[in-house]
Amino acid sequence: MNVLLKRLNRLFLIEKLNNVQGWILCIVLAVYVSFIASKSMIAGESIIGLFFCIIGGCICLLNTRLGLYIIVAFSFFAILLSRFFFNDTLPSGLILDITVLAIVLGLLIRKKELKAIISSFAASPVTILILVVAGYSALEFFNPNAMSFNGSFQAFRKILNLLLLFFISYYVFDSFEAIKKFIYFLFVVAAIAGLYGCIQEWYGLFNFEREWLLADAHRYGLIVIAGHIRVFSTMTDPAAFGMIMTSCAVFFIGLLSNRMTALQRLLVIAGIVFMILGMTYSGTRTANAMLVAGVGFYLLLTIQRRSSLIIAVISTVILLGALYAPISNPSLNRFRTTFQASEDPSYKLRVKNRKSIQPYIYSHPMGGGLGTTGAVGEIFHPGHPLAGFQPDSGYLKKALETGWIGLILFFVLYFLVLKRGINAYFKTEDTEARNIIAATTSALFTFYVGEYAQVAIGQISDVVVYYPLIAILLRIDTFKFKTNL
Repeated sequence: MNVLLKRLNRLFLIEKLNNVQGWILCIVLAVYVSFIASKSMIAGESIIGLFFCIIGGCICLLNTRLGLYIIVAFSFFAILLSRFFFNDTLPSGLILDITVLAIVLGLLIRKKELKAIISSFAASPVTILILVVAGYSALEFFNPNAMSFNGSFQAFRKILNLLLLFFISYYVFDSFEAIKKFIYFLFVVAAIAGLYGCIQEWYGLFNFEREWLLADAHRYGLIVIAGHIRVFSTMTDPAAFGMIMTSCAVFFIGLLSNRMTALQRLLVIAGIVFMILGMTYSGTRTANAMLVAGVGFYLLLTIQRRSSLIIAVISTVILLGALYAPISNPSLNRFRTTFQASEDPSYKLRVKNRKSIQPYIYSHPMGGGLGTTGAVGEIFHPGHPLAGFQPDSGYLKKALETGWIGLILFFVLYFLVLKRGINAYFKTEDTEARNIIAATTSALFTFYVGEYAQVAIGQISDVVVYYPLIAILLRIDTFKFKTNL
């Protein structure tokens, strides 16, 4: 098996098919696909898709770093591809699971220093808590309140997949340069997603997106507010788009303190502008609160810097202008309502729903079982007291499905993550590393703020940012500069 992998690695990654075998393969595929496409366009597209899947699978088996990049890119753009090519039927979650498993399989086959890496990975208190949460989730299989093993298994499968993604990220970030390369790549995909959202706002939806929007009345009601379309870019919905843009924007705002050329700084600022504009156009009020909280957290963490004071002044002026300037448009008006929640009817309804379900939380310390809330609960747990109940908060969802015991475990986990970041920031001496740590911790804080009003952690597009950011914090003591951790 190792001999085969080495040969595939040489053909695909080192020589990049620039060899006799590659030429023959390309010629045969071109002729075959052309012939099939002349008979059936759908069959031709399917073969092309299968070819790319095989290539992607080989890359994931052979190169863990490229595999992680494929996961991130796929998670950001899979929904767009699904709408355009597959009429929104692409099983993106299943494909992501298979991709993660392919990477792990490649690691197991190559066996590159896995024992030492697993030991250091499992030694972190953050990792231990994540494993405890996973173990507690496994106990939910025996929760007498759950009504479907299949429903609980689907939710637990996702938890295991995220745990593997976390380990893959930890494995890839074995040096400071590896961290920086990932940051460059994340900036590119996030900026493209933000720019695409701006294009939707400025020029309108493409025909295939308009057809997708009009195909479902419920979807239309959520996305079109007072005649204005909330942009969703390449994501599943406006909320998912707005929240991931906020977290990425806060992350890259924190990195502006790094030393870079004038052109690089200009590009980073342009990318941040696209992300923030995209977030604003999404009309996601939770994302607005996340942005203010994330920037505020970053400024508190780095308040001793002159650059932070400058950012604080600029941010305050922009915020006051957005709130009180004598101008208005749908996006700006929705931004302003974020900070007038007590007067908002939807906020009052959410508060009422939370109070109505609190007795269930108090009386069920282990919750109702995994996957029992919302539409998923109606599918896998019909007749369950929580089936169909839409939790408007990640914390509420955790409390309902895993009980107040599970909620406490998540709170402890989030505390340890932030503690790790804050301690690392004050104990690390390298300036560039401190900037990355501050930006990473601030971005993670935005996720925890977002969990109060939305399910901010768990969507296909946010987990590929959230877990790698935690892995960055855990890898800080392997950087090649002096640290007192």
